Amino acid sequence: MVKFFKKKEITRTANPDSLYPDLYDNGKQNMDIQVGSVSDIRRNQFMLIDGDLPDSPEFGDSKLVGAKLALFVNSVDVGDHASTPALKAWQNNVILGDNEGGASDATMVADANVAAFSFYLDDICTIEENFDSYDAETEEPLNIRKIAKSTVVQSKPYLSKEDGYHYGQKFANGYYSNAFYGVSEESHFDRYGTVDPNLGEVYFIQNRNNSTFETVKSKKLWHASNKETYRASKVRSKIKYNTSVSIQPDNMESAQDAIGQRVTETNSIFTFVGREQPYLDLNKDGVVKQVAWADTTFSTDNVLTQGSTAKMHCFYPSMDKLRTNITYAKKGGLNYTENRQCTFMTTPIPTPTTLATMWQGTDVNATPTIEIDFNIEKMAPVLQRRLYDTSDTADTDTDGSPDYAEVASAKQTRLNRCFAVTCSEEKPLATDDLFSFVKRHQGGTGTGVSSAKDFFGIAYYNHEGTTLYSTLNRNASSAATHNTELDGTLNEIIVKAVNTNNGVDYDIDADWSLDGWVKLIITLEEGKTAAHIGHFSPDGTQSKGPIVETVTNFTNDDFDHVDSPKWLTLWLVNFPALHHHMSGHTDDQLSGLSTDGDHASDATKLNVVANSNIKYKTDATDISIDKAIDIDSREFLNIVPGNKLMIQNEVVIVTDRSTTKGDPSYTIVRGVQDVANNTTSAAAQDDKTIKISDKNHDGTRSGSGGLEKQIVEPQDTESIVYIDSIKFKNFNGQIENATICASNINKGQIKIPSPKSIYTNHGDFGFGESTLGRQTGSYPDLSYAKQLMPSYLAFGFNSAADAEGGTTRFMLLNGFSTGNATTNAAIFRPTASVSLDTETTNIRAGFSTVTEALGKQNQTAFFDTNNGAPSSATRGLEVGDVGGSGATALEIGLGSVDASAVENFTQKGLVLFNFDGDGTTGNTSHSRGRVFEKRECIYASARIIRIIDEYTLEVDEPDVLRMPKDETFVVYKYGAAASSSNRVSGLTIVEESGRKFTFQKPHGVDISNIQTFLISPERFWVVFEIYNIGTSIYGGRGANTTHVPLPDKSYESAIMVTGAQTAGATYNETLFNDGKDINKRQLEFFEKRDDNSIVFADYGFGDINNDTGQGGHMGYKGLNRVTDDDTYVEIDISGAIRDFGFNDTIPIALGPDTPSENFKINVDSETGTNKPYMLAIMEDELPTVTDFKIAPNNIDPYFIDFTWNCEAEDAWYGFIMLDDEKGISNQYSNSIIHLPLNEEGVDGADAGTITDNVGGIAVSAGGTTASKKPHYNIEGLAGYNLNFDGSDDYLQVGTSSDDCLSTVSDEFSVVAHIIHDDATVGSNGEYIIKKEGFELFIDQNEQVVAKLYSDADSALQLISSSKIQAGIPMNIIVTFDSLLTEGNCKLFINGTLEDMSGVVVTSHGDTTDSTIKGWVLGTDLHTANGIMFIGNETASASKAFDGKIEELVFYNKVLYPVNPKTGKFTLTKPLSELNATTNASSKSYSARLFVKDYHNIRGKTSQDVAASAVINFRKPAFEIDAS
Repeated sequence: MVKFFKKKEITRTANPDSLYPDLYDNGKQNMDIQVGSVSDIRRNQFMLIDGDLPDSPEFGDSKLVGAKLALFVNSVDVGDHASTPALKAWQNNVILGDNEGGASDATMVADANVAAFSFYLDDICTIEENFDSYDAETEEPLNIRKIAKSTVVQSKPYLSKEDGYHYGQKFANGYYSNAFYGVSEESHFDRYGTVDPNLGEVYFIQNRNNSTFETVKSKKLWHASNKETYRASKVRSKIKYNTSVSIQPDNMESAQDAIGQRVTETNSIFTFVGREQPYLDLNKDGVVKQVAWADTTFSTDNVLTQGSTAKMHCFYPSMDKLRTNITYAKKGGLNYTENRQCTFMTTPIPTPTTLATMWQGTDVNATPTIEIDFNIEKMAPVLQRRLYDTSDTADTDTDGSPDYAEVASAKQTRLNRCFAVTCSEEKPLATDDLFSFVKRHQGGTGTGVSSAKDFFGIAYYNHEGTTLYSTLNRNASSAATHNTELDGTLNEIIVKAVNTNNGVDYDIDADWSLDGWVKLIITLEEGKTAAHIGHFSPDGTQSKGPIVETVTNFTNDDFDHVDSPKWLTLWLVNFPALHHHMSGHTDDQLSGLSTDGDHASDATKLNVVANSNIKYKTDATDISIDKAIDIDSREFLNIVPGNKLMIQNEVVIVTDRSTTKGDPSYTIVRGVQDVANNTTSAAAQDDKTIKISDKNHDGTRSGSGGLEKQIVEPQDTESIVYIDSIKFKNFNGQIENATICASNINKGQIKIPSPKSIYTNHGDFGFGESTLGRQTGSYPDLSYAKQLMPSYLAFGFNSAADAEGGTTRFMLLNGFSTGNATTNAAIFRPTASVSLDTETTNIRAGFSTVTEALGKQNQTAFFDTNNGAPSSATRGLEVGDVGGSGATALEIGLGSVDASAVENFTQKGLVLFNFDGDGTTGNTSHSRGRVFEKRECIYASARIIRIIDEYTLEVDEPDVLRMPKDETFVVYKYGAAASSSNRVSGLTIVEESGRKFTFQKPHGVDISNIQTFLISPERFWVVFEIYNIGTSIYGGRGANTTHVPLPDKSYESAIMVTGAQTAGATYNETLFNDGKDINKRQLEFFEKRDDNSIVFADYGFGDINNDTGQGGHMGYKGLNRVTDDDTYVEIDISGAIRDFGFNDTIPIALGPDTPSENFKINVDSETGTNKPYMLAIMEDELPTVTDFKIAPNNIDPYFIDFTWNCEAEDAWYGFIMLDDEKGISNQYSNSIIHLPLNEEGVDGADAGTITDNVGGIAVSAGGTTASKKPHYNIEGLAGYNLNFDGSDDYLQVGTSSDDCLSTVSDEFSVVAHIIHDDATVGSNGEYIIKKEGFELFIDQNEQVVAKLYSDADSALQLISSSKIQAGIPMNIIVTFDSLLTEGNCKLFINGTLEDMSGVVVTSHGDTTDSTIKGWVLGTDLHTANGIMFIGNETASASKAFDGKIEELVFYNKVLYPVNPKTGKFTLTKPLSELNATTNASSKSYSARLFVKDYHNIRGKTSQDVAASAVINFRKPAFEIDAS
């Protein structure tokens, strides 16, 4: 049983793209089926096809058993890492119908290469150091937590099922609403959740970047990235861990442990980490340990949230401990700076940028902030020196001696032990301490600001057990600093006034404290001379300091790209306790020194040695030792000018000390009158012990120490400060790159968020109001320092003409979604009468020109339209309706006048552009005198945070650089003039690794200017500034309470189109609706769920497996890039035919077989040259032939009656075959040429090799001329056949030098099947077969003509009574038998005899027309060498057949055609009765009946064609001796 086919051209197709889900580009003549990126163009396109099945064939029975979809493939292209391209066909549940839409016979896409960025501030931290510890092998951060008293490393983080759905950002409908891609809770869990045997239903997650987690489990999806994501700030507190492993606590005394845990330049954001070389010693067990250090290490001892902290730790042992002499070199080469410990971390401060402005009313800028979470766990007491003024030689008390009065309290407190945060112009040197660093920024002198550098800071210190602070900043006057000054002799920073509110007259609450964790916030606003510093609880809700401090830049310059501080440094400085213990018998404070000699002759010089009576402590005992003293000894260095010493009863004052090695001595003034009865003369001293005088002139004790007041007894000085995180917020924004390209796989959205409250420095509503709105009895409210800020959309074009010019351009925004559909209102835009006042609208727009400084798109001039009269100074675009008239015909169309517009960002649709920078074209005549410029955009910029080498940079926002491969970028200096000296253009990326990008040429950034540089794609930019609020908020903060922000709005992508065109089917909707998605549907090929339009089932490939995404499809076709190019391919979808019948429509979705490949297949659509079609696959049951018998004819017994039974209604014709030699194995027995003409090929393509299945005679299609080849045709009666064009197509059988009918003699038969394509025949006729000796053709009367030649010039002609009809199958059989006395030649049409020759004649003469009525008895059919032509008379004749020819069989035997339905045939030909042998015996015959319906016509077996059993018979006869 044969399979046969019927075509029906497809008339309705669509070409949705999930990346542009509202695009209806369905009118194209050819369509791309693409997944991934090819030639750097990323698309996710497939086809929707109405697979209309044909009606049932007109002739014969048929059963629909399958179907194929055929498409003409123009090209197959692959991208990187592609494997074998393949197509899958799925069943859709919606018929396309008339909803194609699009442009007419053309694409509606004008340009898909649109850069689309959204930008908003939300306390975004793009540069952060959270001091996570890292696994040395995997380089992955470790999740470290403090649980009870143990520190553990936790792994396998997870969320509960509820939280995993609720906080999902992309595919859930919980905290975030995802109307576009959101799925149900169960579907979401099936995708990304796991049933763990121990934990139950959970979502395992992992870090994606600093601000995002993602699920470990991925899902193969067609339309989007395949992992759920979570905002870290929302889920961090929800995360649990599957495993925990305890780790050892920090051990700073272990030298090796400390080195291994260090924060360094390679494991942090810091460009330099300063530390002191630790001092080592042996403990009593002989183990090397650190005994003094100043270092910064990773720690888990004290953590605010999770992970690690930076532990800044300084330790100086007590003077009375027996240790190696612990001294440190001078800092910055300055005198008296020895013995200072210092550890610091420094990192660049990005130049403060103006990224958002509340423009309605008074402009208020969003303010970048630096946030530092720190905890001062331990702070050594501040150094409060007791010093005496060596210059005070007056004798005001008239005692006969200089006074040498004690210095004022405002000069006593020194920041030698403190924690400080500084923002500075210069980077600290390795040799710096806090003093040398501050001094360098105060002009190097410390006494003025005339040559100062940009600087401010704050220092924290322990005063009498309370942590206080002092700001380091310029005073309003010309004084060096407001709260501190520099001691130019001892080179120390002096705190001028120690108090609890930093000298500001403000009534503070008694319970404010800097104990525990503190969030330090520093604001840096571009254009201001002062920053603000506030202290808050870690969650930012409560003040932990009295007020917000204003700190003025040392230079008094505005913060900008030139003068803003460039380096953030955190300092921890320490200093040893200066005292030994008290003398046991005199209760005097010891210095650890003695005079070298009796001191009698020393007038101004005091030589010193170690005090041999001093006891030093070890780990085990107190011992007395002799210790060498030199100028680098601690005991010697503890004493500075201004200190008083007592030697026995004499008091001296030190004015200097030696710097000569080997000469430990002081310069002194002797006999200072400070003790009663003391004389000024030098005297020999019996007691050489040098004590620290703390007695007044009456000889009574003062009760305080001699060298410093905060520390009296010997003690270790130790300070520990933990830093949990350092965050640079709002120095850049939340940038989402929604550009569609190969490198941006995990693209963002075009997002318009609900307005976010951002810190400002505003004097009334910001940090500029130092009390933050505080009222009596309440704490300052940090939210009071914030204002709602706008967001920004930036669209970049490769050509100015894409968006600008004299005609309207159209940008389609796809995939609209909102956080709350019920409150999705239009963003406020005033009525037409005031629409041009950009001060009162909530939507403004501008375009890039040469005018603005680099990165300065956020400025009034960029967006302001000057009340409808824009100029070069205020050059904003007019936003409203492009399609209006008069004053309402504006430059940006968003409103209801324009068809299919976005309606002020409430729906999907078009944004219309009709502007011209110089006013010569466009909707308005405004001459701004500014050309649309290709350049950078601040809203599509990444900050440069690290320089790897001259070609490679590390950036804070790597997504910004994920653009098309040929994209050029510009590195630019923010705020500088837009000149080539301030930027490097034309950079292209050659390599990418995480945040690091390598360019083809040097980028031009070095460490000295890294803070100022950003990088951006180079495009022609149009930027929208948007307040997502439905009412006007003119008037600013004061009006905010009456206006409720609108919910988040977002779009998936942007693409330039040629206009609204005719609405049609999209990925998102069955028919694009100008408004809400009322025709919404889901098309997901790799997931089964209730709302999916794809109908999954087992169509022969198994049902879909939701885990793997495999199965459930109707058909599959792998493609060969070579052989399946420029040809038709067929996709068998027979598995789905069970649900359909003739004339039904199968809705088909045809796409790539996987979402994770990179290939593109271009095919013709229904309007293309090679139209797609459906191919119905059918079968026809074989006719049943039974009771085939023979018997003598009742009238003439010499005749043989053949009878049979065939009840098939669709029986077409049959024939009986007789054979007396070989037997009859199949219908081709005794055939000499068999041309099945069913070679398979692309339907409509030129025929190739044609086969003769009998003798292998050479057959050529069209000879050597391609244009004369017949074409493959699939719609044959029994499958494939050949279609002849009626012009010049032909087949050539044999050659001119041979005779393919040479075996024909006295018998001959030809069987042909044809279907003519036209109702008429030309005047020349149309040849089916032409061979010397035999012709078969259709004459001009549409009748079949057969000519049989008895010689080269004589022929007998037979003509059918039937006429050919267009599309009607016809079977033609011609038979020849030279031995009959009449009817030698017969012509049968459809099994019926329609013409035959008459009584034999003696000769023909030279006649080839119908006048000959009889054959010449016994004359064989004439044959000769020469080509037999099929389908034409000759290779160049114009008598070509127009239609299909299906199977030609030539026999050298006579066939006996029959009408199968009659059930009887009488053979009247006398049969030979004896064998031609010597002893002639009775001759045997075989007979077999073959019955054909309209389809089962080819084949050899009884499964191919209907055939009777073979009957063998013979006539009785006597055996004759013929010898």
